[in-house]
Amino acid sequence: MAVIGVQDHFTGQAINALVSLKPGNDVVETPHTEFKAQMRKEIGPFATPKAIFIVDDLPKTRSGKIMRRIL
Repeated sequence: MAVIGVQDHFTGQAINALVSLKPGNDVVETPHTEFKAQMRKEIGPFATPKAIFIVDDLPKTRSGKIMRRIL
């Protein structure tokens, strides 16, 4: 998972999450509403992402770190 800030007309900046699922997990089994509910429970409503995007893979460096500048 990677979390990035994006421009928002209302608040100035909003949180978006990019989620890469493990092989065998299906988006249908875990809909976006369940992701948001779990995040709201764990980190609170103020830090819950405005949008959640399911991606196949996140770009990584040779050392395995996420390349945030590409997102």
